[in-house]
Amino acid sequence: METKNQRDNQRDYNVMIRYVEKGILDGKLSLGDRLPPERELAQTLEISRSAVREGLRILEVIGVIYSLQGSGNYIANYYGQTLTQIMTMMFALEKMTDEELREYRYAIEQQALGLAVSKITERARVRLLRCVREMEVSVDSAVRPESDKLLHRTIVEASGNRLVISNYQALNTALSRQLSANRARVEMRPAEEAGQFLPA
Repeated sequence: METKNQRDNQRDYNVMIRYVEKGILDGKLSLGDRLPPERELAQTLEISRSAVREGLRILEVIGVIYSLQGSGNYIANYYGQTLTQIMTMMFALEKMTDEELREYRYAIEQQALGLAVSKITERARVRLLRCVREMEVSVDSAVRPESDKLLHRTIVEASGNRLVISNYQALNTALSRQLSANRARVEMRPAEEAGQFLPA
């Protein structure tokens, strides 16, 4: 059974999280800034050091800070990594179909295309033309899909919108993981079905 101290600690770690959140929103904390030591944070926020550590642990998990042993805790930005992990798990929990994920990716690509028309750089334009030429002349079935992926990724990056780019990259990774998991389940099914006919 959960004790009162555990319940209090769970409430108090939110104080630590809100402290960092407010510091970032107010512009007092920026990328690379070092947080005060745990003892100082506990005194400032009037919470236990265990609550401070729990709050820091959660902030590290969601990619807001990183910890260096013997040095301290620093403000980070692992947005893409965190987004990928969240998307992968949420898609699985919601039982999103492969078709739904592809439709979502298509929607992002269309938005990116509209932005890229006015923002594309000469370097990105050259990369796009190279991808198109490779797809046109290649007879290698392994090269064309890779060129197609690079073409779409280049268009998205040419949008110049970091949110669009991060969401697209995270979605692609999450989609690849889900497709791999689906293939693994399909491959296991025949073996499981065959096992019904084997002697115990």
